[in-house]
Amino acid sequence: MPSQIEIRLRRSPIRTTPNQRENLQGLGLRRREQTVVLQDTSSIRGMIRKVIHLVEVRRPQTIKQTAKPRFLEIDTNVEVKSPSKKVTPKPKKKTSVAKKKKEK
Repeated sequence: MPSQIEIRLRRSPIRTTPNQRENLQGLGLRRREQTVVLQDTSSIRGMIRKVIHLVEVRRPQTIKQTAKPRFLEIDTNVEVKSPSKKVTPKPKKKTSVAKKKKEK
């Protein structure tokens, strides 16, 4: 089985030749920062060589799956203190437009 390579479109295909745009489309790249993983074959390498100034190529990183806890462990022996002072918002003064005109 051939190895795989990861290709990321780093620059926009605007102001490129039609051949370069067709190569990007053939690689499966449509928009900037898009990443595709393809088989490492000579035909793919040839397409990459035509647009190397627009893409970034690297081997895909294998992600090691580690067992993460699904739920957070909660310590039930901790006392929760309620705030001693209750904060209430101050009511806003209602002023009408007529009162403002009388003041002037």
